[in-house]
Amino acid sequence: RPWFAHDVVNFASEACFNLIEGWQSAGATGFASGAGSETVLSPEHFRQFCVPYERQYLQAAKKMGFLSYTRHICSGPSADLVVDEMAKFGLDEMPTLVWGYYKDAETMAQKKRFFAEFSPRVAVGGTFRASDQLAFWSPSEIEAEVKRLLDVCYPDGKYVHVADCCIPPATPLENIEAFVISAKKYRPK
Repeated sequence: RPWFAHDVVNFASEACFNLIEGWQSAGATGFASGAGSETVLSPEHFRQFCVPYERQYLQAAKKMGFLSYTRHICSGPSADLVVDEMAKFGLDEMPTLVWGYYKDAETMAQKKRFFAEFSPRVAVGGTFRASDQLAFWSPSEIEAEVKRLLDVCYPDGKYVHVADCCIPPATPLENIEAFVISAKKYRPK
């Protein structure tokens, strides 16, 4: 019953429009979307049930005067596939950060090139997994992985150094410092 799914998503979209109207009236200049459950959908269902509504959301935000957009991607079986469909959102409307889960640094670099061909105002970030790498690795392992990640993703810019998702509360402070400081110290080859 696709009509029912469209009714539900349309209802949820209206709620999102109301929410960002509140943000805008409070003075926000950027807005976010993080409907991570879409990455368990097939690319076809993503095209059918997410793309049209996300496009409406982005267009409504632009009309309200928002200047930038942040789009989160959660991990899931089709995460790497649905990212390609995000170009259909209208990401060329305003500066955009597509951040969160990417299978690996090489995949994120490939998606960065994909978005660069589509719009010069789209950047990527994420990939460094907060729930396991940041929470449980040693600071030296984190520093080495940050360097590898930056070696792959930093060239030509349009990369934001950020973890893929929420940092677990029990993450050692030393690990967070290693993640941040190693990026600050990074110098491209």
